[in-house]
Amino acid sequence: MAYSAGTSFRDSMEIGQAGEQLVRDSFLARGYSVEDLTGDENWQAMDVDFLLTAPDGTTHLADVKTDTESWDTKNILLEVRMHRLRTGQATEGWYTDSAMDLLLYLCAGTGWLYEIDFDCLRRLVNAGLGRFTRFKNPIDPDCIGEGILVPIDALERSPALLHRSKLDTSCLWKYEWRREKPPPF
Repeated sequence: MAYSAGTSFRDSMEIGQAGEQLVRDSFLARGYSVEDLTGDENWQAMDVDFLLTAPDGTTHLADVKTDTESWDTKNILLEVRMHRLRTGQATEGWYTDSAMDLLLYLCAGTGWLYEIDFDCLRRLVNAGLGRFTRFKNPIDPDCIGEGILVPIDALERSPALLHRSKLDTSCLWKYEWRREKPPPF
């Protein structure tokens, strides 16, 4: 899944898939085994991309989010709900419904990968970390989203952040989001 401004649905999907590949490769390089669950409808309904097994045998259900705006906003976005304007239908977002225990949040502009204890993050958000926001979906004009913006600097100081690593995200720079407002590097 990718969060990106001004891209087409196809570009958004491609950015998300490329981000998943970068994250998969980074975990494989660290000696993890990675079971790709992205093609399984049951796991996708639960917003889980990978089953990760660490070298010590510890397992995690992980979801990858590739964000093309966090380098500029200095926030991560937790999707709470999406509303269809024409029908009035609302669906719960991945923050509310996901079965993941590890959130892998990749900033496309900077390359920072944040490995986040998702249950700990939920507890911190419930205790007041972050702020509520409503936003227009940039690739679906019939959709208004609700989410929680968590400042990256607060995340970096929190016990929810398990690990942070730098990935080469230059393969993501060919997409439209990069042309609208180039990252400052």
